[in-house]
Amino acid sequence: MEWLAASFGVLGAALLALHFEYSGWGFAAFLVSNTCWIVWGIRAKASGLLFQQVAFTFTSLYGICQWL
Repeated sequence: MEWLAASFGVLGAALLALHFEYSGWGFAAFLVSNTCWIVWGIRAKASGLLFQQVAFTFTSLYGICQWL
């Protein structure tokens, strides 16, 4: 789960940084990453990480809404 979350986070950042036709998919990649980190945070009882990822989920959803 940890590596999946990290990989989708890097993919999301790369897609947004490339700033091309498919860059909006970076928000979808971030959303997958956020979900994985939330699961990881619950399992690890990492409340700080959990709080951060819930907040980032809202920014990912907002980005998706703006993109669409």
